[in-house]
Formats: sequence, C-alpha cells, structure tokens
Amino acid sequence: MRQVVGIFLLLLVGGACVAQELVRREGGKDAGIVTAVVEPRAVRLRGTVATATLSATLETDARGAVVAYDREIRDPASNTTMRTSVTPNSAGWLLRETGPLGVARRMVWGQSFDTVFDPAAPEIAALLLSDRSRRSFRALDIDAGEIRTVVVEDRLGGARFADASGGGFTVWFDGGGLLKLVLPGAAGRMTVRRGAESRPGRAPGLESRLDVPTRDGARLAAVLSRPPIATGASPLCVLLPDYGLRDRDGQGPDCAVPVLATLADQLAALGIATIRADGRGAGESTGAPRGLDGLADDALALAEAAGRAGAIDTTRVTMLGHAFGGVVAVEAARRKPDVVASVVLVGMPATPLAEALETRLRTRLYAAGEREEGVARAVEDLRAAVARLRALPKDAPCPPEWILLRDLAGFDPAEQLAALRQPMLVIHGSHDLEVPMNHVARLRAPLAFAAGGRVTFRLVEPLDHDLLTAIPGRHPVPGSADVARAPHPDVPRHIAVFLKSPAPR
Repeated sequence: MRQVVGIFLLLLVGGACVAQELVRREGGKDAGIVTAVVEPRAVRLRGTVATATLSATLETDARGAVVAYDREIRDPASNTTMRTSVTPNSAGWLLRETGPLGVARRMVWGQSFDTVFDPAAPEIAALLLSDRSRRSFRALDIDAGEIRTVVVEDRLGGARFADASGGGFTVWFDGGGLLKLVLPGAAGRMTVRRGAESRPGRAPGLESRLDVPTRDGARLAAVLSRPPIATGASPLCVLLPDYGLRDRDGQGPDCAVPVLATLADQLAALGIATIRADGRGAGESTGAPRGLDGLADDALALAEAAGRAGAIDTTRVTMLGHAFGGVVAVEAARRKPDVVASVVLVGMPATPLAEALETRLRTRLYAAGEREEGVARAVEDLRAAVARLRALPKDAPCPPEWILLRDLAGFDPAEQLAALRQPMLVIHGSHDLEVPMNHVARLRAPLAFAAGGRVTFRLVEPLDHDLLTAIPGRHPVPGSADVARAPHPDVPRHIAVFLKSPAPR
C-alpha cells in the first residue's frame, strides 16, 4: 500500500516540478521570450522557455471566469512532453497532469476563478496585473491543487508583486506592452510581449474595495459597485449570500456559481449600487462565525460603510438576500427600520427553515447520485441535529460553526416576514429545485394578507436556484460550475422596477 501511495504522489508532483526546472534552468539570463495574445475570451501563449517550447491557452466565459486551461511544454533536449489541463465537471474541476511519470488526476472543489497560477507559465496570471485597480484575484494554484486569493501589491518603479506559491512573482510593464517577470527563487527573467490588452473587466460598474469594521472587532473585505454613469446618489442594495462559508461573489465549498458578483454587475448597469463582502472565515475577511444577530449587525455595517463612501442615497437602502441570506436581510430590516427602506428576497426558503434544510439536503444528494437509503440516513441525521439545536437554551454553549444553524432551526419565514413594515419584493424561480414552488405557495397567501399589500411577488421562468437560466431536460447539481447556463436577465429587471417605483408605506 505504501508503495502505491508513493507512486501516486510522484505522479501528482512530477510534471509540475520538471516544468518549473525548465523555466529556471538558464539562471543568469532571460529564461525565455513568450508572446501573449489576448482575445475576448481567451489568452494564448506561445514561445520558448529555456530549451523547451511552451504553448498555453486559458479560456474564459463572457464574464471573465475561467472555463478551461491547457498548457504543454515540449523539451527536445530531454525528449519529454509535459501537459496540464483544467476542465470542469459536475463536482468541480478536474486537474490532469501528464508527464514522464505517467498521468495523474486531481479534483479541485468547484469555486470559479479568474486565472491559473502555473509555475511553468506564470505569464497567464501575470497579465491580470496590468489592471492597476486590482488588489487581488482568484487563481487555481496548479502546485497546491486549490483555488486561492492572490494578493497584489504595488512596488517601486511601477512594479507589481503577486503573493503566489513559492514566494510570489514581480512584474514590470512599459507603454509598449513589454512585461518583465521575475520568478520566485530564480535568477533568470522572462520577457513577455502582450499582443493586446488584458481581458475585459468583468464589472460594467465602478468597483472600489472597502475595509469594513464590525462591532466585535472583525474586518469585512467588501466591494462597493457603483453604476458606470453617475446620475446623482444611487440606491443601494446590500447583497447577502446563501447559507455557508461564502466569499464576496457568493461562492463557497458547495457553490461554484458567482451569484452575487453577477447580480452586482447586472444591477450596476441598471443604475443601482451594491455592496457585498467576504464572509467571516472566507476570502480576506476576519472574525469568528456569528449567529443571526451578528450577521444582521454585519449587514448593517456594510450599509453604513457604503453610505460613508459617498454617491449613495442612504434613504434608499435595500437588504437583498439570496436563499438563506434572506433570513439575514429580514432580521436586519426588523432591527433597523429607520436604515433599511425595503427588502428583496430571491429564492428564500418559504417554510420553517428546519424543513427547508431537509429539502436542500435531499435535492443535493439526489442530484449527486446518492441512493434512497443513503438519503434517508442523511435526513435522519439532520433531523436529530436540528432537534438537539432546538432544545438548546439561547445562552447555552455552542460550537461557533453551529451558532447560526441553531438560530435558523427556530426561524419561521412567514411569521418574521409578516412582522416587517417595509415594502418587500419576493422573487422565485420556476425551476428552483432547492426551494420548490409548493413551498412558496404555502407562504404567499398568508403573507400577502398580513403584510397589507406591501409585498410584490414575481415568478421568473425558467429560473433556477443559482439565478441562472434553467435548461429544459437538464438538472445540474445546484451550485455546480455548469458553464452552459447563463444569468437570467429578468431578476435584476424586477429588482430595478421595484426599487425605482413608489412604494406603499
């Protein structure tokens, strides 16, 4: 068994290590010249690295997220060929490496990313640094086999430093598109001539980074997106993500779809500003997990920070929650009705949340191919856990990661929503498998009666739980990186009409 494991580990690291050695072999002089051609949805590299020829292609979708990567190095001196490819599948990303030792495959969980950091072709990542407004980007680290945030720093002489594996790399740009790249741990240099500007920016609005302090001393790494054309102070939506560990784009271990980033882009184009942040423990934010009260505090802190940044109409602040984020939106609106003018709920569970969690669990397990007996066991485990949480007193000790779940276990959406005084927009997708239509029907009638006309319902077809256009006959795992689906345009349109219309009070 140990011998098999040893061979497997060699296959995992062999191709990348040999490729790095080819890049660094030349030592005291430039390690190679590579031509980079940037197309609307691809970056293509061709050139010579040490004694080898390099070719690499990074393909992106319309928003700039990576959909595939392929790199090949041929070294005639050693008669070796090394190839690395990254492709999506239903569970995430398949990283396949072929080299002198054979073929190795690794899975990377399905968060989307901006670029790839490959020690054999670091120009792919370095090209993003030409955008001076970037302070970080998401990269799939080939060596580590994980998606991580790469921090960017400005250096003297116009250089930019990216904190990547192996200590990072530094790049210089000149007006002619010449890029000089200093590799980590190598005396050699690599020169890259760019054939075009780097890929178009993903956001149509104007983005700025905010460091938002919270009441308990944590810091939230936030992004404020403003409309591209200034028409006075803009209404603001605080974008709140689904349940779980999520970054500012709405992605996490169980979701590769950048739900919030897409929504921010769409709303910016319609004249609406948004703010969103990495969750505690995700991305660049600090702080321990919090319960519902704490998350409502964080949401209100984001609204306050956006107001201080300027060009925001602080009388038109909306809490916009996706799925379980709607629970946080409702709590923030309940606590600060003088701050929160309205609430938008998109795909929010409409039943008591213990039941909603069970529906979500069943949906994901069936979509992943789990058998009936496995689903039944998982559901029983969930019911037992929820029962234990409900039995806990509010002030009883609880592991940090269970605090929010304890609060959610006793949350009834119909009861909480009926108590709100603000206007509400409730959007639901006809193809939402996690919050099916029969759940929403149980909420609509009593809520419409209790709220006295302050609630607007919109059914969007064919919309799924990830706010993407559903494809008839296809049922992808919710949250999966299915590049065939596209953002549905009706969701931001309904939000814009709601926010810009006179609201009942």
